[in-house]
Amino acid sequence: MNQIRAMSKLTPFAIIIVAILLVFPAMAPAQAENFGSVGGFIYDGDGESPIKEAKVILKPVDENGDEFQSEPTGDTGAYQISGLLPGSYVAAVRIKSGKVYTTLSLVKITAGKRLIRSFYLTPERPLAMLWKNPCGIAMILSGTAVITKLIIEEDPKEVSPTTL
Repeated sequence: MNQIRAMSKLTPFAIIIVAILLVFPAMAPAQAENFGSVGGFIYDGDGESPIKEAKVILKPVDENGDEFQSEPTGDTGAYQISGLLPGSYVAAVRIKSGKVYTTLSLVKITAGKRLIRSFYLTPERPLAMLWKNPCGIAMILSGTAVITKLIIEEDPKEVSPTTL
């Protein structure tokens, strides 16, 4: 009999809890529609080898918002960032060693949408390696020729022995 009395006291409380649980999940999709997300993979420059333990960093272009960062990537190189306000973001990738790779393209987030964006990290090519490339050699030679021509033509006055 004591159990029946305890149940009758809990019944209004249980009804309130059930009502709250029914209302909040219905609100969750509406709240999720106000935000966007981005996900994809981080690969080495070959496009096949996933980068492990890398993080994607997103900074709003207007710099008035929070910076977002993904969890470290696993064996597949997959990342995901959710809860992003609509707008444009500058993306960067930080690898395990701490080196940061920046991108030239913006990530545009739309409310209620999931953007798929993968990143391919290529090592930086130092300018000193320019001479090893045939196109680089041509650029160096043509640049040298232009500069030499400009230096020679800098003073177009000719001097002859009779004008001295």
